[in-house]
Amino acid sequence: MKTKITICLAAVMLPWLLCSQVNTDNTQTVEWYVQNVLVGAGVAISNVQYNGGSAAVPMPSVGQFDNLPSGADIGLVEGMIMGSGDITLASQNNIGGGSWLGGTGSSGVDVDLAAITPNPIFDECIVEFDFISNGDSINFNYVFASEEYDEYVCGSVNDAFGFFLTGPDPSGGVYTAQNIALIPDPSAWPTLVYTSTPVSINTVNFGVPGSTAGSGANCTAIDPAWATYNIFYTQNLGTNYEYDGRTTVLPVKVPVICGQTYHIKLAIGDGGDGGWDSGVFLEKGSFSSNAISVNAEIANGDTILWEGCSEAYFAFSRPDTTVDFTVYFNVTGTATMGDDYTAIPDSLVMSAGTYFDTIFLYPLVDTIIESSETVTIEIYFPNCLGFDTISASLIINDYIPLTATMNILPVDPCSAPDSLLVELEFIGQGADSIHWDMGNGVTFIDDTIVNYYYTTQGTYYITMYAEDVCGNNATIVDTVVYIANYTQSNAIPPPDMLLCDPPFDVTFDAGAPAPPNAFWDFGDGSGISTQINPTYTYADTGSYTVMYVAIDSSTCNISDTAYLTITVGSSDPVIADFNHVVDCINMTVDAQNTGTPGSLYQWDMGDFSTYTTPTVFHTYASAGLYLVQLIVTDTVCGTADTISTTIDIAEAVIADIEALPDSIGCIPFEITFVNNSNGVSYVWDFGDGSPLDTAAVPTHTYNSIGTFQALLIASDPSSCNLQDTTYITIVAGSGNPAVADFSYIQNVNCELFEVTTTNLSTGDNLSYQWEMGDATLYTDSNVVHQYSSPGTYVVSLIAHDSVCSNVDTAVKVIVIQASLAVDIGEDQIICPYDQAVFDAGVSGVSYLWNTGDTTATISPQTAGMYTVIIHVGVCEATDTAWLSFTTYSSRSYTTEICMGEQVILDAGEAQNYLWVTNESTGQISVDHGGEYWVQYTDDFGCIYEDTIVVVQKEVSTTVFAPNAFSPNADGHNDTWKVVGQGVEDYQLRIFNRWGELLWLSTSIDDRWDGTYQGSPIPIGVYVYKFSYHSACAGSGFVEKTGHIFILK
Repeated sequence: MKTKITICLAAVMLPWLLCSQVNTDNTQTVEWYVQNVLVGAGVAISNVQYNGGSAAVPMPSVGQFDNLPSGADIGLVEGMIMGSGDITLASQNNIGGGSWLGGTGSSGVDVDLAAITPNPIFDECIVEFDFISNGDSINFNYVFASEEYDEYVCGSVNDAFGFFLTGPDPSGGVYTAQNIALIPDPSAWPTLVYTSTPVSINTVNFGVPGSTAGSGANCTAIDPAWATYNIFYTQNLGTNYEYDGRTTVLPVKVPVICGQTYHIKLAIGDGGDGGWDSGVFLEKGSFSSNAISVNAEIANGDTILWEGCSEAYFAFSRPDTTVDFTVYFNVTGTATMGDDYTAIPDSLVMSAGTYFDTIFLYPLVDTIIESSETVTIEIYFPNCLGFDTISASLIINDYIPLTATMNILPVDPCSAPDSLLVELEFIGQGADSIHWDMGNGVTFIDDTIVNYYYTTQGTYYITMYAEDVCGNNATIVDTVVYIANYTQSNAIPPPDMLLCDPPFDVTFDAGAPAPPNAFWDFGDGSGISTQINPTYTYADTGSYTVMYVAIDSSTCNISDTAYLTITVGSSDPVIADFNHVVDCINMTVDAQNTGTPGSLYQWDMGDFSTYTTPTVFHTYASAGLYLVQLIVTDTVCGTADTISTTIDIAEAVIADIEALPDSIGCIPFEITFVNNSNGVSYVWDFGDGSPLDTAAVPTHTYNSIGTFQALLIASDPSSCNLQDTTYITIVAGSGNPAVADFSYIQNVNCELFEVTTTNLSTGDNLSYQWEMGDATLYTDSNVVHQYSSPGTYVVSLIAHDSVCSNVDTAVKVIVIQASLAVDIGEDQIICPYDQAVFDAGVSGVSYLWNTGDTTATISPQTAGMYTVIIHVGVCEATDTAWLSFTTYSSRSYTTEICMGEQVILDAGEAQNYLWVTNESTGQISVDHGGEYWVQYTDDFGCIYEDTIVVVQKEVSTTVFAPNAFSPNADGHNDTWKVVGQGVEDYQLRIFNRWGELLWLSTSIDDRWDGTYQGSPIPIGVYVYKFSYHSACAGSGFVEKTGHIFILK
């Protein structure tokens, strides 16, 4: 018998809820739901498909469900769901009648579904995959549900549903699309014996025909005993899921051959039309084999325990409950039993009929500050494919005591007229959950920092509730007041006042609206008033800062203050006076009042021009004497003053000259200076060191090369400025001829197509123009020019003496060479017996190798780096490659072989092999001595030959282990031993079926008496493993495994 064990690890911290709505989700891919929801232990699946295509996409008709916590509505807690439409229909509230959702509305073509109904099938949902079982059966649990219940029971049209299995039948033959969704025999239930009748609406129901087109004859035609199957039917009287009826939880258990590949098709579809959907719920993890397996499942999704305040349990389950079964396990991990958690046993007895059992674990408070510790339960067991180890683990953490305070940052109640920001922070440790109540129905969960805006005025009581992992809690309450009304001072400042005589009375205005309370401080140290709009008499003139304070205790700021500044002055007699500046060149005057300020100004400029500003800027039309008058008037108190002065606007002398015929020429350079000045006397300085000249219109000859500044001073003692000065620039050239010439060179980096010129022209005062032969112009003395391509270009240089108008042109042909490239090939790795060749492969160039060779090719004999440089003109190119030789290491060796044995000859790693035996593998097996020649090719294609010598020894090694004995003290076959000769390094181990070591021996002469720790062990099958080296030097390490059957 093989038994499946499932271990679940659960942290128990919250009570179970009583009921819940059925929930669905179909956002993952079909393949994900099969792999992560449906498939359990002991089964490997592959090649998942949906409706004959890829299952790596989400589909509305496949998803997962949960009916937490106990599966009260549909009989299963959670799992995978398939539907003849969108599976989210299942999570809708049931209101009676027929419903359907989604689906393609098109008819299907699956031959297996079509074989179980005569009606067209719509909205097919077919999930299929290959699987290999690690036990001798495949098992899963399901519930079939439909909207066609109960109206269409015994109707002629029903939705189609089936599980179709294909693969080898352990009893002989094969399963060929065999429907394994069969009804259990009611007479044998709960013992699992199946009828041959498939599950459908017309076979599992109330046992009476439906109200719509139902006829008992239709059900009887399928199975005359159909009414007795009503023990497997449940009507949906609630609203927690949509389908009107369903089956009870039905099991599937089918014999299979361990390790063989099977194919299963899970299929459902609407019969006759696309309405009134059906669905099938498949239990999570139930698609499994009956081989031993372990799953670690943690309740509430938590794997962490806390010292002294939580508990966990190891949950063991098995599908086969027909016999008593003892689960043996080891408890390991970094936590210490008895110190960190309560002691637990090393085994659990599950009585016949028991599917599920638990062992509880309670973490202890050890008062030691330490890191997280683990507890692991581990089982070592045999299965049909060998041995396996399964385990489940949990974590124990130190308990951190809860400390909690609430920090509210200071709040300015007047900071926000539209909303008030309150900033909260949890300060402390050990909190597992935090709940904030803002006092107005708004809450925040598990935030350590909360920023919240109040938008309505009022008083708010903020509550923070914190709870730790052990249920300890703390509650803190604080108050926030939000007032958005403001007190604002609206006082209006009076204008500055100029009063001619006392009293100095000023009236003040508080503005509107007036506050409940207010007072004025008039800024003179003695005047205060509580009137709204007071009139105050100042004792003296001056500048005063007045303070107005508005007060309202019902607002957030209570008071507001306004500051006003006024000036009170008296009127003194005005005094008229002004300064002026005359510009005789432009005949302008700039005048400004320098007396006491007035409120009215009247200027008379003596030429019928007038102004009314304190400052004037006036231009006269002609020279002459002008009487200027200013009248300043105080219009407030009625006083005025007048002042007059005469201004002389005289003509100015202006110097102005020209040079004839030009100011630029070659020596000797004679110039006649044209004097356009209006002076009465003149002084000339020609700038070349010659004597001064006083002629009105002089002529002067320049005999030296250079640039000169000729100066003229024109004088008139009757002018306003007396004299004026002007300059003219004279340039005298040498007259030497201009000679254009240049040289050039191409950049050695020929890929740039770049040329650099050197200007060799001679002459004075030269300017240049280059034309580079590609329409590019330059005016620099020297140029660096880059051409777009190689070729021949005609380049010209024009040299121009702008003083003496001498011009010359130089023309040269420039050849721009193309860039060079050389390639001597890739790095070479060659066999030791091969010849390397590097070829530069370029004609019309010169060569220079780093070996000193000047030829196009070289054939080096040693490993290393090889470099070539090629030259054409100024252009060059280079390339480098490495040469290396493979390393040959002999694989010849000598070994031994014993009589009747075989020895493995190993030629090592290579690409190809050829042995003297005509074999072509890296290893061969021989059974006699001799010399074995092998030829092999390494990774670089090099071919080598070696010989392995096998020495024949006249020695044999034989080993035999019996498969049963009877340690019953009857003197016959009471002990068990391995028999053999010619063995070395021998070791023997015997295990029970849970992997526990029962006996260990290192001598082939030892015998086992069938006991463990001095006590006889039960009848049963036990596993042995022994290993040894053969006495022959060439033999390897031998391991053998088998079974011992103990009889008594």
